[in-house]
Amino acid sequence: MLFLGSLNFAHAFALAFMFFVTKQDTRKYLKSRIQYLGSTSTTTTTPARRLEAPPLSSSVTATVSSPTPRTLATKSNLYLRTSSSLNMRAAETIANGAIRAAESAFGGGSKPICVTVLDKHGGVLVQKRMDDCPDGAYTKFSFVKARTCIHLNTSSRSMRQKYMEPSPSNSGGGRSTDADPSKFTQAATMVSVMQGELIPVAGGILVQDADGNTVGAVGVSGAAADEDEYCALAGVRSLLLQGDGSDDDHEDDDESLFKTIPQQHSCSTLKA
Repeated sequence: MLFLGSLNFAHAFALAFMFFVTKQDTRKYLKSRIQYLGSTSTTTTTPARRLEAPPLSSSVTATVSSPTPRTLATKSNLYLRTSSSLNMRAAETIANGAIRAAESAFGGGSKPICVTVLDKHGGVLVQKRMDDCPDGAYTKFSFVKARTCIHLNTSSRSMRQKYMEPSPSNSGGGRSTDADPSKFTQAATMVSVMQGELIPVAGGILVQDADGNTVGAVGVSGAAADEDEYCALAGVRSLLLQGDGSDDDHEDDDESLFKTIPQQHSCSTLKA
């Protein structure tokens, strides 16, 4: 029993000694690691290199860059049509000029007229009726004369000449005395299809820019048809002669801005 007790004591002592030694070694190891880590944290380290994307090539840069105004302008020319039209100021000048021509030509208000000025789309810009000009018929006639010009891209006189006047004779090359019935029927059908917005009567003129693009139309009614046409052309002429008051304003330059169909009136009772 004494031997067994001594053995147990020795075994317990050995275990306690080993635990003490192991604990001391563990503490020394941990202390050394702490000192090592502390020393390495104070040293200068090389920062990590930042990864950058390679520069884009010139072709790729041109693709992703914003379109320049020149590029946009080129595309607009490909896909869009730019056009111009008479504005309110021009329409007022034309209407006033036509009325002054009527007052001058007919001795005051002996033949009161109505004048209608349309934009390139056929919308009314200005419609003016002189004193004592009956409302109703003449306002409609002047409007339809101008609309005929917009619809057919020519003057209302041209429609009359094409469909209503006598055609050349098949025998001698001269002109026959009667209008072609087939053309008369065609003109009547056109008027019906357009619901009265075509009229084969002189007095409507087409207004174009220098390149031949339609910018508007003028219709006049109240006098004889040829006299109506005279007043309409006089209205456009007043626009060309007005100018803007600048020093470099020349009549020849203004006349190059617009063209009319017809260019001259066919009135034998009045002179330009």
